[in-house]
Amino acid sequence: MSLARILTILSATVMAIAATATSASATTAPDTWETGEGLTTMQTLAYFVGGPILLVAVIWVLAAAVVAKSRNFVPTPPSTEIETVSDQH
Repeated sequence: MSLARILTILSATVMAIAATATSASATTAPDTWETGEGLTTMQTLAYFVGGPILLVAVIWVLAAAVVAKSRNFVPTPPSTEIETVSDQH
């Protein structure tokens, strides 16, 4: 695994944790906020299980596309003709 992949996975993980932890950092809600209904069990599972699985799947597909593209690259062969250089500069 290359360094770029490791850094991509680490940075995506840190950003995902930072994005999901912001709402948990508030200890109490202001009095002007309505409390509303809580999440159902299926919604909670979708967010905390399905979300990370989806994130990993998207990163995996992007990495696989990059690897597949780099494996199919065939450089043009060098020319077999010898070029002559004149003595005049």
